[in-house]
Amino acid sequence: MKPFKTLIVATFVLIMLASMACQHPKPDASKYWDISEQKYQNHQWTGLVEKGKIGMYFKRHSKIYCGEVMYNEYPMKNIDTASFLVMGESGYAKDKQHVYYPLQQTCVDGENWGCCYCSDYMTGADVSTFQFKGGTYGVDRYHVYFMGKVIKNTNPESFLIINACGDVFFGKDSHTVYNGREILIGADAPSFHYDSLNEENYPSAGIYIFSDKKNSWAYRNGLLTVMRTGKTFQGPQSILKIYK
Repeated sequence: MKPFKTLIVATFVLIMLASMACQHPKPDASKYWDISEQKYQNHQWTGLVEKGKIGMYFKRHSKIYCGEVMYNEYPMKNIDTASFLVMGESGYAKDKQHVYYPLQQTCVDGENWGCCYCSDYMTGADVSTFQFKGGTYGVDRYHVYFMGKVIKNTNPESFLIINACGDVFFGKDSHTVYNGREILIGADAPSFHYDSLNEENYPSAGIYIFSDKKNSWAYRNGLLTVMRTGKTFQGPQSILKIYK
């Protein structure tokens, strides 16, 4: 065989071997069929039973997993299984050492199968004082958290959840109102509330009215409308501009 043809064949073989090395063998699907939803009570930390699932977390063969159930061969690392507790569908979990909230998922693809599992979690929360507040908010003695990330310059001692029918959650401390991690500029924190008696409030249609002593906001599908102007904005970041 001529040197040029030999080089082509060798290159082709190397490509094929690399491709085969990147393919993950398909796990046995029957191992996951007996994982089932586990009952829990809202706002109560609950331990996982064997083959039980709460929110994103489930237990199989005495190991804790986070993410999709089918084909998930990636248990959580460096956790204390015996003390592991889950807070309902919130995404928060904890053991005696750490508080967990998934910040990143990694997806593995094979031929005719795939799986996404949690691969990175919140860090640094004080497990001894951590409290779940509602929605995806939590607090410890140092910080307020939204979806596992710190909201800077908040007061955890005064932090409260403003809950609209269990569907829409704003947060506030003694001086600031938050939608997620964003500040709702212009809102008066002490008087800000879910205005359930407002005639424009229509929860069955997904319309929720929030008010303070000066203004009212209509929330629908992630949009906030300032009712005194009739202007609609995509999230609170845009509302910042009309108060500057």
